[in-house]
Amino acid sequence: MVPPCPLTSPDQQPATSPELAACAPWTDWVWSANAQGIVTSCAQPPSSGERLSNPPLHVGVALWEQPEVAWSQPAPEWLTLRLQTRQPLRNLWGVWTPGGKDPLNLVLCGQHNPNLAQGSWHGGITTSDTQDTPPPRRVTTPTQAPPRSPTEPLQLLNHIDVALSAARQSAHHSALMVVNLLDTASGMPTLRPPPDSAAQRQQIQNTLQTVMRPQDAWGRLGPGEWGVFVSDLGTDPLVAASIARQVANRLLASLNALDLHHALASGGWECVAGIAMMGQRTSHAQAALSEARQAVTLQRHKTANGVWMADPALHAQLSSRVNLEAEFQTAIAHGELRLFFQPVVNIHASTIGAEALVRWQHPKNGLISPAHFIGMAEETGLIIPMGWWVLRAACQQLAEWARVPYKASWTIAVNVSAKQFLQNNFVDEVQSILAETGINPRRLKLELTESVMVQHVEDAIAKMSVLQAQGIKFSLDDFGTGYSSLSYLKRLPLQQLKIDQSFVRDIHNDPNDAAIVKTILALAHSMELSVVAEGVETLEQEEFLIAAGCRYMQGYLYGRPVPVSQWT
Repeated sequence: MVPPCPLTSPDQQPATSPELAACAPWTDWVWSANAQGIVTSCAQPPSSGERLSNPPLHVGVALWEQPEVAWSQPAPEWLTLRLQTRQPLRNLWGVWTPGGKDPLNLVLCGQHNPNLAQGSWHGGITTSDTQDTPPPRRVTTPTQAPPRSPTEPLQLLNHIDVALSAARQSAHHSALMVVNLLDTASGMPTLRPPPDSAAQRQQIQNTLQTVMRPQDAWGRLGPGEWGVFVSDLGTDPLVAASIARQVANRLLASLNALDLHHALASGGWECVAGIAMMGQRTSHAQAALSEARQAVTLQRHKTANGVWMADPALHAQLSSRVNLEAEFQTAIAHGELRLFFQPVVNIHASTIGAEALVRWQHPKNGLISPAHFIGMAEETGLIIPMGWWVLRAACQQLAEWARVPYKASWTIAVNVSAKQFLQNNFVDEVQSILAETGINPRRLKLELTESVMVQHVEDAIAKMSVLQAQGIKFSLDDFGTGYSSLSYLKRLPLQQLKIDQSFVRDIHNDPNDAAIVKTILALAHSMELSVVAEGVETLEQEEFLIAAGCRYMQGYLYGRPVPVSQWT
């Protein structure tokens, strides 16, 4: 007997979300999670007759960090975006290895509900033997009309029109890609379609099934031509376009690696793609399809590494971004990064340490501010090798200061990005750098942001506790601008809070900023935490802060970030 739908609201009414309707009839487990995606429960529904052991999701662990589940999709970024924007989780497929035993297929669905007692998300999970065929990726509409083959062009375009209507409500961007197989045998790519057999079409469809995400849709538009719809790319147009281009490049690499009955292997054919970005101003799918096809034509004549954006300005921005990424990779490898230091002072304006800040000494463009490359580094993951370079360089500087008597007690604060901190080997890498440089760990301060600590509190506590035991101090950066929570704050092994400069800027003429700063100082003192006020530029600001009980300050009043060679 099939158990009734366990996906209920707090008043025990059945869940009505159409995204979860497909999951309900075969749900084996019911799960819930908080707003950050940390699982709060996972159990069989009471009405289920069969009792299973070892729930697939571990309580207290983020969905994308589940130790026994391997998702079929790059889970952290995609899941984080869905959770933050409260978009339903539709047929997220993975492989579950319960307790190291034989693997099982797993399909998860979920929806946001801020009124749940156990969390902000709930949903259902079904499992099946891996010999079974995984649930197909069907092109369906939110009304759950009977699914049809995704190879029908009309069905694909209808799906896109429905998705566009929903996207306009959330201001989210999506993209339509047209992928073509081009004839290159003559030396000049043409749009003459290649041999088009059922076996070849199946190979391409299998590749799409493997490469694309569960929520994406695709369809064959004609001989040698496929349409691919990529949704949920966020609200930033440039970031959305960058993600779409990455997806297209990954797809083309997989397609060009196929042996389509020797057509591609012989060098006579290649895959290219045109991309039309779709947002609130996109009228309908047919218009986007025309733009994407035109982009393929542009690519064919300009040979832009296989991918061309329909919007010329956007294409130029992305090309610049790609060049920036390549140059920054070279910068890290070839030693073009520089460390600048901004002094931190006490109430007597005496230097007690510094914050380490990275700059890029470009061989042609000169010194580049982090404002121009930190965002790109975060998105591409280059923030991780950059972060290790900064930490090692800062520790080397501490080792030099230790040999100068009046500088031996100075500290250096180093910003740690979320991606770097969440690396499994973070503690080991820090300990390795400490051993390599031989510094006193008590002179090193690691600055973390609130979002990292709140969303990964247990992981943060574990890592911080190990390093704190060795003497390293931790500071909470930009306090008051993120997800401040006293329940988390009291559990974290912190030694310091940093008041963000946005509160300091108008502290002497804005009563709200003044009240916020006083509250932060009172809170910190009650918790025996020191405080550093950032962005101090005037004597009036300094006088206010000292009168309010702040003992440490940083800002242009005491010095701008400069190379250590310019320090006295």
